[in-house]
Amino acid sequence: MSFLVIGECVADVVRAPGTADRVHPGGSPANVAYGLARLGRDVTLLTQLADDPAGRLIGDHLRGAGVRVEVGGLPERTPSAVVGLDAEGRATYAFDIVWTLEAGGLPA
Repeated sequence: MSFLVIGECVADVVRAPGTADRVHPGGSPANVAYGLARLGRDVTLLTQLADDPAGRLIGDHLRGAGVRVEVGGLPERTPSAVVGLDAEGRATYAFDIVWTLEAGGLPA
């Protein structure tokens, strides 16, 4: 059985006092595709990936797990979800996600 997952890829950025930002591949659809591939399933992710460091990190992460990545658009930058941790470990969240997939952007 083959799977097609459609949705966004997001750079999950963790900010904590006194440490450098940590960037991780994320986005719910990307996580689902990654998990399916790790389970040995045939999976394709139709998404958008920016040609920036975060986009390349995410693409390499997915392809390394065996996900076929079909890019339906090239946004200017990779969307992000930033979690900030204060000195007591309390979290705040900020999302910068714009995701559209034009009909003309679908692969044949």
